[in-house]
Amino acid sequence: MKNAELEQKRKDWIRAPDFLKRTLTNADEVKACRALGTFAERLVFVSRHKDNGNDLCQDGKFEEAVEEYALALSVLLWFHLPNGRHSEEIPLHVGYNAFEASGCRSLARESAQVVLLNIAHCLNKLRRWDASVYACTYVIDRLDRHCVKALYRRAVAYYGQGTSFSLDQAVEDLLSASSVDPEDPQVTRLLTRYMKEKLKQDK
Repeated sequence: MKNAELEQKRKDWIRAPDFLKRTLTNADEVKACRALGTFAERLVFVSRHKDNGNDLCQDGKFEEAVEEYALALSVLLWFHLPNGRHSEEIPLHVGYNAFEASGCRSLARESAQVVLLNIAHCLNKLRRWDASVYACTYVIDRLDRHCVKALYRRAVAYYGQGTSFSLDQAVEDLLSASSVDPEDPQVTRLLTRYMKEKLKQDK
């Protein structure tokens, strides 16, 4: 059992994109924030770095924005290396579920979702499709499987991968997003465009 758990931790680390690996940090500010007892206290740190990321994103500085978003994420979801452990034993710590009060836990989960989706947006702009797929998939699989924004941004990333299979995946995501919100104009436009390409592909 222990070997299986160790193998899963190793896979989680290997598969993780750079933005998530950046959460493995010994920065004093981050460690102090992680130790805070309530999410209200931690939210100050998250909000500051998220807002910094938003400003950088609006200025088109997507690489720098990802760095700020990764800092915000580092007190919500992070890789942690316990003292005396080897690198292959690095576990992924889900900090947003650690709060006992359901209201705080819900707010922490929402914050993690927002940060991950902002990261995905920047990664799409940087054409880092695989990392964007990872961020969106995490949101869909673990936070909100009906999140239209996550489905939309993952569809963009799938399309960017440029294969016939990834185009099929993109269309599937947009169909799912459309079933959740049929009135979303971005989803409708992109689904129409991708469906036309899929029809040509399938001829």
